[in-house]
Amino acid sequence: MQYLLLPLISWCSAGFFKILLHFFRYKKIKPMEFFRYGGFPSAHTSLITAPVMYAGLTEGFFTPVFSIGFALLLIIITDAHGLRRYVGHQAKIVNQIQKQTGKNYGKELKEQVGHSWLEILGGLFTGIFWAFLTYLLFNI
Repeated sequence: MQYLLLPLISWCSAGFFKILLHFFRYKKIKPMEFFRYGGFPSAHTSLITAPVMYAGLTEGFFTPVFSIGFALLLIIITDAHGLRRYVGHQAKIVNQIQKQTGKNYGKELKEQVGHSWLEILGGLFTGIFWAFLTYLLFNI
């Protein structure tokens, strides 16, 4: 049951934290921040970190389950920082071209879809927090 709920709880807490940070920064609540790509903390990183860390704590850190999960975690982190960040830079350039030429090729592209290392670190800590809390509650 923990393996099913843990990623969901970790992902939701990262989304709520994004809403909270937006409120403190802009003094208004924006619920759609929950679903936004990019931002602090990385919800995707949090989502995968929690069950991977929990598997390491319960099954062991030198098991096939942890190894596969860790590989998947590295892929997600690489994607969040690398590929999706480059897509965001490209969207910014496309939006600038549309404004300069006056041509509209569709709606404006989202420019922040990737994550900085700090945002990824926030997702890692969020996932690790929930994994340790779950481990303490259900396994000791």
